[in-house]
Amino acid sequence: MYNYVQEYWKEEIKKLKAKIKKATQQEAQELERRLKWMQETEMAVVISQEQNEIQTFKKWDLDIKYHRAKMEKRELDKGNLHFHLG
Repeated sequence: MYNYVQEYWKEEIKKLKAKIKKATQQEAQELERRLKWMQETEMAVVISQEQNEIQTFKKWDLDIKYHRAKMEKRELDKGNLHFHLG
């Protein structure tokens, strides 16, 4: 799911950049805010640690080591996670 979301997130950023070029000044300002938010959004897979997770996630073309390091460094499992959809 992470890889799927990343693919479409990048696609949406490209679409926004194209819309900004054709937009009026007022429309462009709102689109620029949305673009900035999308570019600054950081995503990570947050899961409980399990045995053999590196091999398990490798099957799904996901480097869990990167996400695990982020979870541990930032204590994502203990902090406040904020989700914004829509």
